[in-house]
Amino acid sequence: MNNKGFTLIELLITVSILAILVVVAVPSVQGMLEVSNKSSYNIMVNNIKQAGITYYQECDYQTLTCDNNYITGNINGGVSISLKELASYGLLTTNKDGNIYNPQTKDIINECMITVTKVQEESKYIHIVTDSSTNNCNFFKE
Repeated sequence: MNNKGFTLIELLITVSILAILVVVAVPSVQGMLEVSNKSSYNIMVNNIKQAGITYYQECDYQTLTCDNNYITGNINGGVSISLKELASYGLLTTNKDGNIYNPQTKDIINECMITVTKVQEESKYIHIVTDSSTNNCNFFKE
């Protein structure tokens, strides 16, 4: 008789150990993926805000020819621009396919609009970036 194989009990114990490892590891990996997606989302929102502020400043200093939606000479003047336009000026990066994606929802957000407004707060000026989309982009909401 050839006794070179595993017994049924040995196989059951091995499968049980593997099942326990999977039960412990899967939630941990899912948690890490959620944290990673949220981090990517926060980085994307910060990049959008910074690109909008840069665009506003370039319009303000007239190093870019901004379209007629830019209100000059007014401290509360603002500028509205789509994310696709920001990417065309090189202020935002796109995926290989030329689209900008929301990392949380995986939606394409090229046509989403932002408005950048310059306001005076105490003795300094700040830029406020808001979502001005009419198509419910809501990419600033978590």
